[in-house]
Amino acid sequence: MKNRKWLAVGVSVTVSAVILTLLLTFSNDGPSEHQADRPKAKPQQSSLPLNPKTEVTATPPLDKLTESQKSYFLNAVAQNPEYRYTGQLNCSSRQPISLWHGYRAKEKEALEATIAAYNKNLQSRWQPCSTPAPQVTTTAIPFDKYADQLKSKILEKQGPDIFIYAQDRLGNWASSTAILYPITGQIDAQLLSLHPPEVLTAVMVGDQLYGMPLNTKTLALIYNKKLLKNPPKTTSAIERLMRQKASADGKFHALAYPYANYYYHSIWQNGYGGRLFNEQQELEVDSQANIKALEHVVDWHNNSLMPHRPEESDVTTLFNEQRIMMAISGPWFLDSINEAIDYAIAPLPTISEVRSPMKPWMTVEGAYISANSVNKALSIDLLHFLGGADAGTIMATQAAHVPTNQNVYNNPEVNRLADVIAFRAQAQNAVALPNTAAMSSVWGPATTAMDLALRDYESPTSALRRAQEEIAADIKAP
Repeated sequence: MKNRKWLAVGVSVTVSAVILTLLLTFSNDGPSEHQADRPKAKPQQSSLPLNPKTEVTATPPLDKLTESQKSYFLNAVAQNPEYRYTGQLNCSSRQPISLWHGYRAKEKEALEATIAAYNKNLQSRWQPCSTPAPQVTTTAIPFDKYADQLKSKILEKQGPDIFIYAQDRLGNWASSTAILYPITGQIDAQLLSLHPPEVLTAVMVGDQLYGMPLNTKTLALIYNKKLLKNPPKTTSAIERLMRQKASADGKFHALAYPYANYYYHSIWQNGYGGRLFNEQQELEVDSQANIKALEHVVDWHNNSLMPHRPEESDVTTLFNEQRIMMAISGPWFLDSINEAIDYAIAPLPTISEVRSPMKPWMTVEGAYISANSVNKALSIDLLHFLGGADAGTIMATQAAHVPTNQNVYNNPEVNRLADVIAFRAQAQNAVALPNTAAMSSVWGPATTAMDLALRDYESPTSALRRAQEEIAADIKAP
């Protein structure tokens, strides 16, 4: 994939400056018992290995952003362009902190390895203090319960200090000062400039920065190389293959994915040029583009071109039993693939009818600080580590994450990871999942609309109009 070039707004970014920025997050010089944090102190030397090829140049593709998003990005990077995070902590910042996440399997193990690296580094910086260094602990929450438990526990002042989550609920959470702690002006400006503008705006609401972007996740085409030599590049080619390969008994298909799931439906909606909100944040759920996208899926469904409304677990089973040639899924799918299957990842195909590629939603996982964090100084310190190249490299090499810190990809080891590079390439044809507060009103009605249309209870037009009305009413409700 072509290398991106990023703009450091309001700062002069040179090779040496970027290296120094990363160095100061992991300082060997410990905190003083008598000295407060000094955000403008000179950078320290690092005990962690840094890639000597670290480099940042030129301009990011700001044309992909709306005018309001551009202003958010520029504000986040340039609000305090002289601010350099030194990694110094006061010895009074000794309360341990907790981090919650929804990871499992390799993701969970990689995050635990990342936090172990941070705790070890913090220990080396804490030596001048007379008290033991605080530690960061991690807790995995089952994903289906994660969002609700996270909000309720934080409101009860029992939640974590830091948590990792995607951006779709950010607007809703940011509307309450009891949930999130804004971090605008407290993150090193050069470190922020290493993250693409579209992912940085995903963790912002208005001109406030709330999270440190960590990684992106998108859907892509995953195929069995034994069953399929060259993946189709258009939906017309996929449809021909589906008609050719579908067995009479329905036990074999060319493609499967959870097409009744509204998140997965984004590949059609965005590919057809549809969207949920316009530039003025007005609802466009029942737009002609969205209707055409749903009509296409209903047509494939009615012609039995895919297994009947599979769930994610069904798709995994079908792929491992080699009863499908292709699946559409994300990085989380890879952990479940049988080791005996030789697979590869390809970009999603072009929608033949509109000559535009399928475009999945891009979720940006970020690290956020709870409003109730008992040690915000240490939480800020951890955010700098998690958003840095060292943590990103651990997550990429051990869990196939696609880190948002672009310096990670200066590492040859990362660039040899075919899965990571493939999902990074797909992110170029993806649309950031909206983080507006109204998103919490979208999922239920949109999913119901999908169900009504697929069951032929309502036409796609009628179903989406109903969803538009229900979402609008929920947004207006007190």
